[in-house]
Amino acid sequence: FGVVMSQIMNISLVLIILSSFYLLGARHYKALVKAFTLQAILLSLMPIITNTKNFSHEAFYLSLILITAKGVVFPWVLFRTMRKGKISAEMKLLISPAKSIFLGLIALIFSFWFSTRFPVKGPFTSFTIAVAFFTLLSGLFCIIGRKSAFSQVLGYLIFENGIFLLALILARGIPLMIELGVLFDVFAGLIIMTVAIGHISREFEHLDVHSLNQLKG
Repeated sequence: FGVVMSQIMNISLVLIILSSFYLLGARHYKALVKAFTLQAILLSLMPIITNTKNFSHEAFYLSLILITAKGVVFPWVLFRTMRKGKISAEMKLLISPAKSIFLGLIALIFSFWFSTRFPVKGPFTSFTIAVAFFTLLSGLFCIIGRKSAFSQVLGYLIFENGIFLLALILARGIPLMIELGVLFDVFAGLIIMTVAIGHISREFEHLDVHSLNQLKG
C-alpha cells in the first residue's frame, strides 16, 4: 500500500510540474486559472498522501478545507473577477511563451540541483523539494514576467502553493490551525487584489501595470 501511495505522490508531483509549464506558456487567463486549480487540488491532497501509515483526521480535514478553498472558492472568485472586470481572454506578455518555457526548463534544472543539497527525510524525497522550489520560481516568474495585474495575482497564489509544499516538507506536516491562519491571509489578500483589479479595469479599461506606472499624482 505504501508503494502505491508513493507512486501516486510521484505522479501528482509530475502533474504539478506539467501544470507549472502550462502556466508559463499559457496565453489566456482561463487557462491560467484552470492550471492553478489543478495544481492547487493536487497539492491539497498531499497531507493525506503523506500520512497513509498513521491516518490523521487533522490531515484529512486540512486537505478537505484546502480543496474547498483553493479548488472551488478561489477559482470562482477569479472567474467572477474576469466577468465583472470584463477582462479580455488573451493576456499581454512581456516574455513570449517559448522563452518562458525555456526559462522554466532552466529553473527546473536549477531546482533539481538545489534539491540534492537540501536535507530531507521520508516520506519526502529530493524530487519533492525540486517540485516545491520549481513551483515557487514559477509563481515568482508570473509576478515579474507578466504585464497584467490579474496574472500577477495568480502568480501570488502559485507562489503560495510552493510555500505550502515546502512547509509540508520542512515541518513534516502542518498543524491545522496554522494552515487555516495562512489560508485566511491568502484569501483576504485575494479578495483585496480582485477588488483592486475590478476598480483598475473599470477606471482605466486595462490591467497593464506598466501603463499604470506612468500615472502621476
